[in-house]
Amino acid sequence: GNRAPNYPEYKGNVTTTYRNTLGAGDWEWFARGEYTYNGKYFVDESNLAYMPEVHLFNVRFGLERDNLRGELFVTNLFDTDKWARAS
Repeated sequence: GNRAPNYPEYKGNVTTTYRNTLGAGDWEWFARGEYTYNGKYFVDESNLAYMPEVHLFNVRFGLERDNLRGELFVTNLFDTDKWARAS
C-alpha cells in the first residue's frame, strides 16, 4: 500500500508570454512568467521520509530583433527556501 518513492501525486507548470513591438522600430519586447509546482513525495520505499510541496516562480523580460536577443531573468522570484531533491 505504499506509494512509489520520488514521484509526487501532482506535478505541473504554467507559462505565459506577452509580446509587443517597441515603438515604431523593428524591436519587440516580451515578458514571461513561469510557475512550477512539485507536490509532496516520499523519498524511500517505506514512505517514512518525504519532501514537502514546492511552488517556484520565475520571470523574464527581454528585447528581440531578427537574430538578436537580450534577456533579463529572475529564477526563484520569491526566494523559496526548500530542498530541490532528497534521497
